[in-house]
Amino acid sequence: MFRVISRVLKGFIPIMLVLFLLTGCSIPVYHQTSLAEAKAGEIKETFDKTDETLLEAKDISEKVYDDALVSKIMEGNLEDIVGFEESFYAGKGELENVSGKIDEMNAMRLPSSYKNGYVANLTKAYDARIAAFENAEALLSNSKDLASALVGYDSGINRMTQIGDKLPIVLEIEVSDLESAKALEKETVAIVKDGKICESEFSNAGIAVDVPVFQELSESAHDVREVIAAADSIAFSSTGLLESLEKEDSWGILEYSMQIPVFKEMLVEAMVDYVENFPVDLVDENNDLTTKAQNQIEDWKSEHMAPLFVTFDEKQKEIENTGLQI
Repeated sequence: MFRVISRVLKGFIPIMLVLFLLTGCSIPVYHQTSLAEAKAGEIKETFDKTDETLLEAKDISEKVYDDALVSKIMEGNLEDIVGFEESFYAGKGELENVSGKIDEMNAMRLPSSYKNGYVANLTKAYDARIAAFENAEALLSNSKDLASALVGYDSGINRMTQIGDKLPIVLEIEVSDLESAKALEKETVAIVKDGKICESEFSNAGIAVDVPVFQELSESAHDVREVIAAADSIAFSSTGLLESLEKEDSWGILEYSMQIPVFKEMLVEAMVDYVENFPVDLVDENNDLTTKAQNQIEDWKSEHMAPLFVTFDEKQKEIENTGLQI
């Protein structure tokens, strides 16, 4: 009896091993295909979300491209861009994380047809979107540069206009007591503050958009610095005079009282230089860009923005084509 059972087992065990191996091979593949499908679902959700982000980037950039070259309009566009940047870069980061998920799928035990077909198509879809994001990022950056330059130049000119309005007040103040010394100090400190902001706005405009109008305004920043230096000297002397008056320091009062008229002359000369060197052929008396300046900016847009819109549409077509395969 024992021999019969042994013979049966000897024949049965190899059969079971074969079945086990076959089963052991097929179950994990099925199981990991399910995991891969779940991972693919997550990836496609990310694609859908980031595709919307791409389209929003284009919409915002188109506003900058199409709108009038007016600072008030561009100020709103600039606010939109700044508000959108966080979600744009968050979307880009989320998309970049897809690469790791695709790597996980490639590491799974999957049929070769699945890897070479579906997973490969997912990779193409991912690559197309990464390229689209890089292009959209450049487009968004150029849009921000243009909007900020238009807002900055106008703000800078307005600040210099305000400084010009303060000039007669500064010149009329005859320092003879504590009250007049404080008044002169206050006015010149305000000029220095506005002048520094203006200098930064002019310089940044020239850096952001390389066109003659903004380059010439950037050069005007040199004259603005001279205004700042003269006003700062008056403020310093006013503070010194104020302290000398409080201490009843006759030598200090005499010294600072003699310095202030000299620095006032320097301030007037610096403002005259600013006015004489200002590019009136590019910015009119209302601080609006002349036709000449607008044409310069339109040329810049044609060179630095228009091609990116063309590339954007090409990348969108690639995304649509890869979408048919996933």
